[in-house]
Amino acid sequence: MRPLVNFILANRIDGEEITIIGVSHGGNVTLQAANILGGIGYKVNVITLNRPSYSGEKDVENPRNNKGINDMISIWTKDDPVAPLPQGASGKDSRFLPDGVEIPEGLNAKEAMWFIQLESVYPARQNLEITNNKKGFSKHSTENVDSNQIDNSELEKLKPIPVSDDIQN
Repeated sequence: MRPLVNFILANRIDGEEITIIGVSHGGNVTLQAANILGGIGYKVNVITLNRPSYSGEKDVENPRNNKGINDMISIWTKDDPVAPLPQGASGKDSRFLPDGVEIPEGLNAKEAMWFIQLESVYPARQNLEITNNKKGFSKHSTENVDSNQIDNSELEKLKPIPVSDDIQN
């Protein structure tokens, strides 16, 4: 993780915000990098696409505990077989939910995993579900993302990072 953080710091432009974008497990990597950057005083914006949600209460990939995130957009593909599956989770595994959140009665295992995905993401201002007509693991591929669904969504720009929160060299 340190090589990514070092790359970001070495290539950032003074006075410009840092936005990190990650796809699939790369979304979790962006969260780890944001947390490290937060530990040295930076705030960053994060955009994830089809991030497998592994957000146990004390997990390093749980955006709720991330001191480096200024704002976050989470985008996922409906019925993606990968994104809603935290490593080691299946069915109605609630250990990945924030404290106090319970899976509603009557959901089947697939619906429960989607509920976990929605409830375990950063308490983001913005979450977007997109669709494609692919089947199986092809739903997860970025090649099958229709960017028009993102462009034509009601997503807002990420919140600006306050200048006082950005370390100037």
